[in-house]
Parts: sequence; C-alpha cells; structure tokens
Amino acid sequence: MQNQGTTLTIDADFGRRIQQLRKSRGWSREELAQRLKRIDPKGVGVSSRSVARIELAQKNAFKYRSLDLLAQAFELELEDLLTPPSISVVSDPLFELFQLQFRSIETSYANPLDYYQRLIDDLQHLSNHSGTDLISRYYQGILTHHRQDQASALEMLAKLHRSLQDQSTPVSQTDHSRLKILQQVNFQLGHFLEQDGNYIQADRYYRQAQAVSQSLNDAEGVANGHLLRGILAYHQQDWSRSLEVWQQGLQLPDCPLFFQARLHNMIGQAHKRLANLSVAEQAFRDSIILYQGLLKSTDSSKLPLRLAEKVPYRLAEAQTNLSGLYLKTGQLEAAETINQQVLTDLTCYLKREPNHRQIASFLDLAYFQQAQLQIAHGQNDAGRRLLRRVVESPKPPLDEHYWIYPQAQSLLQQL
Repeated sequence: MQNQGTTLTIDADFGRRIQQLRKSRGWSREELAQRLKRIDPKGVGVSSRSVARIELAQKNAFKYRSLDLLAQAFELELEDLLTPPSISVVSDPLFELFQLQFRSIETSYANPLDYYQRLIDDLQHLSNHSGTDLISRYYQGILTHHRQDQASALEMLAKLHRSLQDQSTPVSQTDHSRLKILQQVNFQLGHFLEQDGNYIQADRYYRQAQAVSQSLNDAEGVANGHLLRGILAYHQQDWSRSLEVWQQGLQLPDCPLFFQARLHNMIGQAHKRLANLSVAEQAFRDSIILYQGLLKSTDSSKLPLRLAEKVPYRLAEAQTNLSGLYLKTGQLEAAETINQQVLTDLTCYLKREPNHRQIASFLDLAYFQQAQLQIAHGQNDAGRRLLRRVVESPKPPLDEHYWIYPQAQSLLQQL
C-alpha cells in the first residue's frame, strides 16, 4: 500500500477525466470539494482550488492521499482512476453517467428540473459518442415528468424502451452501457406506471429491470426490484404478498446491506399492517441496527457513495416507524425518545445540506409524529404549532411523504 504522503505524477488526460466524472454527476468544483472533505477521516479533503488545478493540469504532482479521496468520491479504485484500461467500462462516458453519476439528486438541487436540464446540457459535450442520443432521450423523459406532463413522459420512455430492445444483444462495451440504460428505463417506467395506479404493468417493468440487472451482475438492481415489487403489493393493500416478496429479497445470497436494511424496514411495515406488532418491532430494530452499522462503517467497500448519502434519512425512516409503533401501542415515552433523536439528527443534516429534499421531507414526517405525541400528552397548543409547521413547509414535487400534509391539515382542523 502506498504511503499517504507519497507524491504521484498526473497528466492532462487525468485532469480531463476528473472533470468529466465531476460533470457527469452534476457537481460543481465546490460541491466536489465539500464531498471530499466529508469523506476524509481528517476532515481536510481537497480544496476546490486544488480540484481546478488538477482538472486544468496546472500542477502535475499531487499527494497519493488527495488522489485516493478523489477515487473514493467517484466510487473507483485509485488504480482505475489513474490508469483506466483502454476498453474498460470506466472509459465509456455512457457507463460513467449511469454507473457513477446515477444517484440521489436531492443533495444539490432544490429543484430537480435544474438538475435534469443541466445533465441534458452537459450531454452536448459527448456529441461524438454513439449512445448520447439514448441517454439524452432518457433524461428528457424524466424532465418532462417533473414538468407534470406524465402522459408525454410515459410515451417518451416507452418509445426509448422499444428502441433499446430492438438492439438487445450485448456484445460490445457500448452494449453494456445500453443495458444499463435499459435497466434504468425499466425501473423508471415502472415508477411512472405505479404513480398512475397501473400496478400490473408496473410490476412487469420492475421484473424486466431485475432480469437486466441479473445480466449486468448488478446485485443492487435485483434487490431493488424485490423492494419495489413489494411496495406495489403494499399499495394494493396485499400485505401478505408484499411480505413474501420482501422476504424473498432478504434471502438473495448477495443482497447488499443497504437493501437488507430497507427490506427489514418494509417487512416491519407489513407485519404492522397484519397486527404482528412484536414481529414488526423486531424488524424495525433490525433495520435500525443495519443502518447504524453502515453509518459508522469506515469500510467504503461496504456501501457506494450514492447509497451512503441515503443512509441518514433511511435510518430516520426506520426510527420513525418504530416510534410510530410505540405511539400506536401507547408507549409514549419510548416513542418520544426516538422521535426527539430523529428530529435532532435530521435538523443537523439539513443544516449541512439545506437543499436536500428527502431529508426535509423526513423531517416533516418526524414533526408530524411529534405533533401527534404532544396531542396524546394533552398538549394541544404545542401540537397545533408543530402541525402548522408541517402544513406551511415547502412541499417538494413527487414527494413520497406527500400524504402527511393533508393529514396534518385535517388533524389541525379537528383541534
């Protein structure tokens, strides 16, 4: 292993590769520098000025430690970042965009429209790549959906899906990237159809996404398919079927830890619906333990950065579910202890990431539950204040917790 103080020589090609990886994720140099600081155990990272010097080849010698942090930020081995093979998937711009950039968009953009438009604009720099049109059409579909034109978005992605299936023989490196696009198109079509209430068709696309994931040896994609298909059954109030699908996901031999945690949490939800409250409690606790282990882990190989960003609010989700279970069973003190911790943690995270839409959403959920606790204690005035906070908060588009806002409004009117 290299000494952290070792100096390595880089060239202009390396700088261009760093710039391409950064832009493919939609990050500014300042945003990359912030991530490098968070990754660094010493909290130092690499400054945005140094990132610029690397990209522009203004300096050709940098410490091993700085370059290793860059590799971690892009979820690569340093060796691959420094000397990617000529036919490696790392050198394929399309694969970089989907394998490295495809991640949670909530951390940097208050409005997802800005993010997708920026991605589409950046694709112009890849105009010589044979697959640029495919990825541009994919993001145009998502952008159209976020503009609330669901019918046109569905039509655009369905047409892209047909185009991808017409070229379905994976032979070259480009085909690997095309399969990655097909995987994401299947997941996205399933999501759109699920929102429209077309659960049968949504399940079909989720299954296709799982099949493509298996072709790609993508354990995350296979596990995510089980997660989403179980959620479909849950939305249809088929608690037993959702439980069966999620348990099958847990039994996958290579189910990633992050998805194990999510599946345990959803299994707890199903058992709660089936009135198996003690089993539900244990499932929520198992989920919390897994998330806390991921949050504390210093082994970056256990979790890609794009999933690591989700752990804080998914942990809060499992904790809030456990708190809600205690509220349901009258264990108010235990419920309040957990919920107060969630409020403290999410408030702290939101200060660091003020545009993080998902964390803001989970914080609203925690405030809604805290309001219910205050009302259960007979503190109606305090409950009203928290409910008003929830009702008056900005509501991000297509939010998974949108249901809490009308419920908060209804409860406020009853008091």
